[in-house]
Amino acid sequence: MSAFRDMLLNQAFYSFDYNLGNAAMVLGNYDEAQFIYLRGLNRFPDHSAIMYNLADVLDAKSRREEAASLRHRALEINPDVLALCAYDLGETLMIQGRQNEAAERFRTVLAHNPDHGDARYRLARLLWCCAAKSEALQIIFESEALPQECFAPNQLVNLLGMVAAESSEAELNRLSARALAAAPSSFPTRLKVARAGYRFGWFDRAIALLLKTDVVKGEDDYYDCNLELASLWIMRGQFGNALPALQKLFDVYHDFETSRARTVALRMASCQLAVGQLAAAEKLSSALLTRDPKFGEARFQLGSLRMAEDRIADAAVEFQRGFVDGDLTCGVFLGLTRVMAGEFALAQGVLAQLRSGGEDAPWIDCLSGILCLHQGDPQKAESLFASVVAKDPTTPMFASWLGLAFHAQGRIDQALEVHRRAIVSVPYSPWERINLSLALQADGRLEEALAIRHEVQRSLPGNYRQQQRWRPLWAQAMMRESE
Repeated sequence: MSAFRDMLLNQAFYSFDYNLGNAAMVLGNYDEAQFIYLRGLNRFPDHSAIMYNLADVLDAKSRREEAASLRHRALEINPDVLALCAYDLGETLMIQGRQNEAAERFRTVLAHNPDHGDARYRLARLLWCCAAKSEALQIIFESEALPQECFAPNQLVNLLGMVAAESSEAELNRLSARALAAAPSSFPTRLKVARAGYRFGWFDRAIALLLKTDVVKGEDDYYDCNLELASLWIMRGQFGNALPALQKLFDVYHDFETSRARTVALRMASCQLAVGQLAAAEKLSSALLTRDPKFGEARFQLGSLRMAEDRIADAAVEFQRGFVDGDLTCGVFLGLTRVMAGEFALAQGVLAQLRSGGEDAPWIDCLSGILCLHQGDPQKAESLFASVVAKDPTTPMFASWLGLAFHAQGRIDQALEVHRRAIVSVPYSPWERINLSLALQADGRLEEALAIRHEVQRSLPGNYRQQQRWRPLWAQAMMRESE
């Protein structure tokens, strides 16, 4: 027992004096560092890392010959000691917030040992945080020339998340491939790769990745995987495909008590509404509101259901209740129902209420543009929609409203261009597809227009019921006249 205890103490002291000396040295306390390092060498005479760093201390105190002799002895014991010490000092400097000095230490490591994955990882993250993003990407991608992968799987995933928003499509593709190769069956890796590609519209690839992932029912990964799949299909307008994934989750999370259960129920109600399962959607929404009458998202779902049933006044009542309880989305849709009912003064009142809360949500400006469009002022609507798109270029529906403003002014070529661009990331979305069909109809391509609308009506009957009433009167008339 005594021998085992002595071994543990030796191991503890082996690192203790080294790390304590490093801390003193980077603070410039050279006398203290020298004392600690010498104490460490007294315990462990062949500790090459302590020798090497003690040599740096002696150099700082102008004791060059002693330093050179000590450094030579350390390298004889361990030829890799330079990289080891530089990395450890880099970490110490990084902890102290001395990022530039830490980066130099990590560069020293890579100059002597290019496949030191930890140093490369630390340096890339430091450079990225210091806004030297081009150099960070260079540090990451020059490692592709090494004989084998130098980054650990979790490091590749973290790097992928770091660069996803600003790397090129080719760079993201290369890093995604490396992450998957390093951990091909890892769900966190697959999820990170899937999400990283959304910026470039890699939705089909994301769906394929997640569908092939093995997850255990009831585990966190099971929830995250199926919810991500459902979200992808909903985002693309494939509500019918989303329902099986949500049903899997509902079989596990169905008590309405946890946030997970409520999220699943809300998504299910939304999809059921879209595919025309109105009774099922109402049952879920009502159950959520029975548990919590002020649950804004559930109130929004119930209002949307009333819109699908063409009960605009009842929808307004639900949205009003949600808005009073503080739900901004319900407020926006209350304004929409007022516009749809031709109650423009009431819609203006809702807008004033939304703005009085100090909110700067793009949807508020979008609602203002919708009101202008319905009131016959497409030029002002265009200006508002263009401003919204500039603030949030990633939401296709905003661009699609801009296309409707072009359409209202007879600028059909521009409308077609905007609708086609908007539909790229949401090829199955009914809103964007119907807007494209209206522009095609105005361009004299009625057969193409009707084919799109009939497919939307067939696949998403519940959602289609809302579509006609949302649009300006001229668009509603176009849909009625052609059918």
